[in-house]
Amino acid sequence: MKEWGHDDERLSVGMRIEAIVLSIAWILTLLVAIFVVVGTSSADAHPGGLAAHGCHNDRKNGGRHCH
Repeated sequence: MKEWGHDDERLSVGMRIEAIVLSIAWILTLLVAIFVVVGTSSADAHPGGLAAHGCHNDRKNGGRHCH
């Protein structure tokens, strides 16, 4: 039967801490990637032509809508 010394216990604790740190790093990396993908979604254009000054009729709210 092998007896564990203090050095082996410290190594084991160090390895556990390293695994936890790496897990947290991966989780943070994934969260950042998700936020980047979600936060940079493209804007959808609405149909309809624009007049010479970049305006068109706003049927929903009435009046004109300029870009």
